[in-house]
Parts: sequence; structure tokens; C-alpha cells
Amino acid sequence: MADYIVRPAHEDDIPDLIALRLALQAHLEASNPHIYRMSAEGRARAELQLRELLQSDDALLLVAETAAGRLGGMVTGEVKRYPHMEPALIATIGVMYVTPEWREQGVGTALVTKMLAFFHEKGAEEISLRYVIGNAEAERFWTGLGFEPRIITAGTSCAKLSALLRRLDHTQKGGNMLDTIFARRSIRQYTDEPVTPEQIKKVLEAGMAAPSAANRKPWHFVAVTDRAKLNELAERHPHGKMLAQAAAAIVVCGDPQISERFWVHDCAAATENILLAITALGLGGVWLGVYPGDNREAAIREVLGIPKEINVLSMIALGHPAEQKEPRTQYDETRVHRNGW
Repeated sequence: MADYIVRPAHEDDIPDLIALRLALQAHLEASNPHIYRMSAEGRARAELQLRELLQSDDALLLVAETAAGRLGGMVTGEVKRYPHMEPALIATIGVMYVTPEWREQGVGTALVTKMLAFFHEKGAEEISLRYVIGNAEAERFWTGLGFEPRIITAGTSCAKLSALLRRLDHTQKGGNMLDTIFARRSIRQYTDEPVTPEQIKKVLEAGMAAPSAANRKPWHFVAVTDRAKLNELAERHPHGKMLAQAAAAIVVCGDPQISERFWVHDCAAATENILLAITALGLGGVWLGVYPGDNREAAIREVLGIPKEINVLSMIALGHPAEQKEPRTQYDETRVHRNGW
């Protein structure tokens, strides 16, 4: 014989129900750090929400009461009519929680069984529920009862969405250059989506729009999209592991015979222009230093067949970002000297 009974909740259960609801919230927040947190006001409203369920003819709040008179679990259910949908009568399981000491003892199944009888009585044909991604226990329990995901609820922060919308705005119609400068971050994680030849041409055009001493333009650029070469570059550069994931790389080279004194400055300006163009196109990139590291230059020159008289200043890994970083300025007033040191 079971050491608990499943029964409808009543007013006297409210304090214990609040404790169960808050215990569930703590469990959910531990399961997934990205879900919404319950505020102090939300905790205060928990009692009101429970009382509303108790007073509704279309809702049921069940509890599992142990032989000791304590509540070992709870479940809430509600039936609503949606005239514009088929089926029009849909039941929803809202909150369900079983205390740790009563799990794996049939309490959850008993609660759902009695709730199902209520749904049948109300004429509901379909049952829906929500559980938090990352809550492995809930996922196992509900999938074991035949519940299959139908709608994925996705979320993001306003700041992240704002940053992506700014990038999209740049992609579609251009935008404020200062926004692009602040949005440029070092992105080292990429999706497997390729970059297009048009995108590569755009970033190269931006690189060649950089200023150069006496307009000598001492640069050359190697655009790399071959997967085998990207993988080899990733192995040969000590900080280039992301190249194995990147969709492409731009290798910025300089010809000292064209501008012996300023090729480094000119190619550095071109590198930054490329990074800004990558950001403006909604892509992500990161600057990998090469010059003056003799071993790094030799390795990259060997992989790409770059002539010995051409120096390699930098590599830029790029692709569609799989990570997002907030815009920033890094402005530091202590580094500013006005009208002298």
C-alpha cells in the first residue's frame, strides 16, 4: 500500500504549496542558468496564483500527501477553450514538482493519472506542458509519458538582440561607423555556414581602402577558403586553433620593396579595416599576429607558397559567429594626455 494519497488541494495547503512552488523554482534555476529568475514580487504573487487555481472551475490543483501529513508533490492543471483552433479544448499542465525524497516512487505518475481523469471529465482532447531545457529529470519523465516537443520557446537578452540587429542594419543599408567600431570584437567561434565570394571581396575592398604612406599600397592579401589549408594553418600558428572552424582566412602581407619604412603601418591599417568590414557584414573575425615572428612567418609562407621577399604581417580568421560579445569602447581617461604629457 502506498505511503501517500493524491487528493485535491485546499486552502489549508497554501503555505506548503508555496514552499513546493519555490522549491521547484530553485530546481529549475539550478537546471538552466538562462531561465528567468523569480523576483521578490513573483514570490509574493505565488500565493495569489495558487488561490486563483483553487477557485477556478476549469482548473485543478492536486497534492500528494504522505502518511505523515506532509506534501510530497503537487501538480496544477487547467482546461481552456480556443475557438479559433483545432482541437478547441486544450488542457495544460502548469506546475509539477515532487520532493527529492519522494521521487522514483510513483508519486509523479499518480499525480498525472488523477489529473488526466479531470481532463477527461472536462472533455479535453490534447494536453500541453512546458519544461525547462536542462531539467533532465523532467525531460525523462514527460517523454516517458509520450510528450513530444512541438514548439520550442527560445530566448535571448535585449542587449544581444540589439547588437545583432545593429549588425543586420549594417548588412542591409550600412550604418554609423562608430557603432561598427564599438561592435568589433575578437570572435573565435564560428558556425559551419560558409562565407560567400561576395563577402570576401567586400572585406578585401575595405582592406584596400586603408591609408598608406605616399599612397604606395604595399599590401598583398591571400584569401583562404580551402579546408585542408585552413586546418594546416590552424596547426602551424600557435594561437590559430579557431582557423579549423573558420569559414575563411585573410592573410595580410606586405612588400618592403614598395615601402620599406611603412609597410607594417600600412598593412596594420588594412587589417583593421578588414576587421571592421567583417563586423559590418554581420560576420565575426579575429586578428592573429604573425610578424615579426620568424617561425610563424616561415610556417605560413610554406603553407601558402608566399615568396620570401614578401613579409606576412597578420592573419584574420572569419566566419559566421557562434558566439556573441557586447559592444564596448574600452575608453580609459588615464591614457589621455591633453596639450602635452
